[in-house]
Amino acid sequence: MRSVGISELLQRCRSRVRTARAHGIVQACLTRQILVLADRAYQGAGATAHTPYYRHHEQPEHYQQFNRDHARLRAPGERASHS
Repeated sequence: MRSVGISELLQRCRSRVRTARAHGIVQACLTRQILVLADRAYQGAGATAHTPYYRHHEQPEHYQQFNRDHARLRAPGERASHS
């Protein structure tokens, strides 16, 4: 698995999902079936963009586990983009 960051490209944009669609990033990921671990701003971006579950009052354990795994996998990219 390889991590690719596109945050710098979309960092100053008002709507990151709209900009990602305009640049063809969302369609390219869908076409090539690339798994995208995104933050909640990308909710509804497409089938390959996996976002954390919203904070419901009492989440089932599998939602909590998914959110923990999602955060663990995204953490290296997040740290790299902030350094």
